[in-house]
Amino acid sequence: MTNKKKFLSSLVIGGSGAVGHLFVQKLRETFPALKLSVLDLVKPQHPIDNVRYEYDLDNYIEDFKEFDLVILALPETAALTVLQDLKKWLNSDTLVVDTLSVKSTICSKVESLALDVEYLSINPMFAPSLGFSNQTVVVVPLQTGDKTSIFLSLLRNWGATVKELTANEHDRATAQLQSLTHSTIMAFGLALIKGGYDIKQLLSIAPPPHKVMLSLIARIISGSPDVYREIQISNPYASNVRENLADSVNLIDNLIAQGSQADFADLFDKFEVLLADERYFLTEQCKLLFKELR
Repeated sequence: MTNKKKFLSSLVIGGSGAVGHLFVQKLRETFPALKLSVLDLVKPQHPIDNVRYEYDLDNYIEDFKEFDLVILALPETAALTVLQDLKKWLNSDTLVVDTLSVKSTICSKVESLALDVEYLSINPMFAPSLGFSNQTVVVVPLQTGDKTSIFLSLLRNWGATVKELTANEHDRATAQLQSLTHSTIMAFGLALIKGGYDIKQLLSIAPPPHKVMLSLIARIISGSPDVYREIQISNPYASNVRENLADSVNLIDNLIAQGSQADFADLFDKFEVLLADERYFLTEQCKLLFKELR
């Protein structure tokens, strides 16, 4: 790979976290000669060889002009603050990438700062522990160029499917894909707690759909509460989908209390319309999932 098609000196801010660590790992594997640096407030649990780790931004000020890739693997508040600070140091030949779960605020900030850099906002739609292979990364290109093309090629070479959206399209989509999904799982968990659920007594006799829901709760609590909260509080469309969820529970309750058999069957007709032809693929996916459960 020629110098025009690779990165020479890169910085991952927040590189000790799960998302940042994944990028550090993949960049190190892909570019053995890359000058790779990490800036974070905490030391990594599993530092990667041949990577410079620093814990004070001042230690990198002299290096910023040579970084051709800067990845912000940070929560929203921290990313907004760092971006403001970086403006005076970044090279115009640099690509800046953020990994935030919500795009409206960060994209507006980039526009208001009028940064003289390439800028790509991405959202890996998977837990970092899964890696990029066979996963989807949503990208919101703001200021593109050669470095952006190199980075997108990297994601594809790592096995990811890249889907391009605008910031507004992204946040509308993730309100349903993430905010609604997570709220549903958490509400299910709260309902179990309120009902005095005894997992030691009931797990052994639980049917597959119930085990899947418990597994999703386990998946959520293995992650960062701050990340899950940010997905809810920062997405401008999240409150709408949570309201839809509450309304839907009330609708089901009313159908059971007051509706007819035909009214309840009508729900299934609506779900068929929702899933369209994908219902057959999803049915098979569910069978495979249930077979793996113990």
